[in-house]
Amino acid sequence: MRCLICGGINTLMGARATAFIQETQAARRKRGRRVAWQAFGQRVLARLAGMIRAERTNRFLWVPVFLAVGIGIYFSLPVEPPFRRVLAGGACLVAIALGWRYLYAWPSGAGIILIAIITVTAGFMLAMIRTQMVAAPVLTVETGFVDIEGLLLEVEEGPDGRRMIIAPSQLGDLEADVMPARVRLTWRGDGFAAAPGDVIALRGNLSPPPAPVAPGAYDFARQLYFERIGAVGFAVSTPRVLTAGEPTTGHRIESLRLALGRRITEAIGPDRPAVAAVCVALVTGKRDAVPPQTEAALRDAGLAHLLAISGLHMGLAAGLLFFVIRFLLVQSEYLALHYPVKKWAAAAALLGATAYLLISGAAWSTQRAYIMAGIFFVAILIDRRALSLRNVAIAATLILVLRPEALFQAGFQMSFAAVTVLIAAYEWWQKRQLDKPYDPLAESKLAGPLGGAWRYTAGLAMTSVLAGWATGPFAIFHFNRIAAYGLAGNLLAMPIMGFVIMPAAIMGLVLMPVGLDWIAWQVMAFGVGLVIDIATMVSGWPGALVHVAQMNLSGFLTVIAGGLVLCLMKTALRYGGLVMVLAGFLLGGHSPQPHLLIAPDAANIAFRLDGETVLLNRNRERFAAGVWLTKAGQSDDLRDVATVPELARDGRGSACDQTGCVLRIEDQTIAISDTPLTLAEDCGMAQLVIARYPVAQDRAGRCRARLIETGQIARDGTLAITIDRNGRVTLRTNRAARGTRPWTAGGVG
Repeated sequence: MRCLICGGINTLMGARATAFIQETQAARRKRGRRVAWQAFGQRVLARLAGMIRAERTNRFLWVPVFLAVGIGIYFSLPVEPPFRRVLAGGACLVAIALGWRYLYAWPSGAGIILIAIITVTAGFMLAMIRTQMVAAPVLTVETGFVDIEGLLLEVEEGPDGRRMIIAPSQLGDLEADVMPARVRLTWRGDGFAAAPGDVIALRGNLSPPPAPVAPGAYDFARQLYFERIGAVGFAVSTPRVLTAGEPTTGHRIESLRLALGRRITEAIGPDRPAVAAVCVALVTGKRDAVPPQTEAALRDAGLAHLLAISGLHMGLAAGLLFFVIRFLLVQSEYLALHYPVKKWAAAAALLGATAYLLISGAAWSTQRAYIMAGIFFVAILIDRRALSLRNVAIAATLILVLRPEALFQAGFQMSFAAVTVLIAAYEWWQKRQLDKPYDPLAESKLAGPLGGAWRYTAGLAMTSVLAGWATGPFAIFHFNRIAAYGLAGNLLAMPIMGFVIMPAAIMGLVLMPVGLDWIAWQVMAFGVGLVIDIATMVSGWPGALVHVAQMNLSGFLTVIAGGLVLCLMKTALRYGGLVMVLAGFLLGGHSPQPHLLIAPDAANIAFRLDGETVLLNRNRERFAAGVWLTKAGQSDDLRDVATVPELARDGRGSACDQTGCVLRIEDQTIAISDTPLTLAEDCGMAQLVIARYPVAQDRAGRCRARLIETGQIARDGTLAITIDRNGRVTLRTNRAARGTRPWTAGGVG
């Protein structure tokens, strides 16, 4: 019995001991896993902190990015912020930050965050100050035909007329305090003999600057506001020169550009107007004379960037001057051994780049290219590294400080995107080559003429691919199109651009004083003709132009942010940019298209039917209709788009008669009323009625349907209407999208 009891006790104690041991081991394992995870987390955090510390050397690269954020915040506000309060608040914030920096040591993370806050604030304040600096009266109503006198500032010569910018001294009966500082007029007649700097008189009709053609579309009035142009219109009488004024330096430069363009056109001859117009555009930056079909062919072939004087043109022109002058100088052994001929060549090239900037009109892309070229050659003069992302950041910062509104120019965005990606890729490749062991066999394969040709072709192809990737999101967002064969077009055209066109342009400018420039212009015309032929061929290939619907703004910004992270960071953190780029494309998607777009006065209406945009009338508001179609991912050729009356004749979901049309969208009946006689009937049968005439308030109140009439459109501007599956109608107006800002004073559109 005692043995049985003892055995039971031993068994029980053994079981408890075993359980205790197992629990202890489990606790140890759990604690070990926790310690391991803690150690792993600490290693990850330490690695992350190390990468963040390593990125501190690239902080300056983010200065223009944060400036752009502040500028974007300012322009996205629905109302103009109080100038003095914001200025005082921003100054206080900067003072607090500098005081903190002076009195206390910043932690690295806090310092970076505070620098970002200060830079964003600076961008906001710069944009606001710039808006105040260019403030000028804006016309609010159409003037009718009035007498205009003023100083001629600029002239753009096109194939069907001239576009003038005038600083008016008399504009009908307008008082001086409400007279625009500048007006833009088009004259389509002959007998134009005025030059910039002359005081001219004419008769014309002026209107307020045009509003966006749809809510959220490009705001032309904002662009004109920052050019201090407060009215646009057309002349109906030949401009008469009242006084041949004393031209300023700016007027002389403008006159030189006009004379140079005419000289090139005369040298090439009247039988090749498209070639002459492109040559003039490449030298003077004046593109108005380029025929639309030529511009479309270049655009569809991925060669539209050739018309905008940018880094390509400035680099070829200044680089050619630099290498030719340096080559000539080193032919003298004495000069090469005793003097810094490389610096002499850099100084001469910088002067040439400055001259090219002036005669080309100094567009945004040209300014960026000039600043980059200037930094490049100054770096040579002071024995510094010439090509780096830091120089790109300096150029972007200078432009954003001087012209914050440039941020919203597609040319500014695409120009900096391309150069940033190219230099980031160059720096990555250079580092990769330095880290790779030297291989004499591989080097020998790339030696000689064949190796040089291979390097040039590969470099050109890679440059075209990288530039295409960099500018692709901007082309989708701004222009809603992709050139499918852009790589092929660039591979065929760029050698001609580099070896024929730009060298001939430089020679033409050099030979002009001795009267032999016509030879160079003929050579340049030959090269331009080849490029136009290539563009025409490539744009004619099947599927050359791909139309895409409007990209979502949040997705677009995510793609841009990801691209910046990928290009500006140097540690493994940069690969997070790839995730952001993919997220921007995949998650951002495309903006939902409105079911209806109604132009001012209901002159034209676009309908979204079964995924396709159709128009009420293809002959009214043609420009707006083309933009509507483009934003929907369709061709802007109005000949290819159906109209509601045509659908009614074919029995395809609509019915029309002399009093209007009726159609169904998302199971909702929509009536387009052309006459007040049928308004009561339309209000009784439809859920949404669009009256293309004013409706009195008492009569509108008796309409059971949702009523939109021209009086509302006149108040709110172009309307975008979305109908959800439950039949709920959502309106977005130009007035709400634009807000109340200085550039909206001319009307909502």
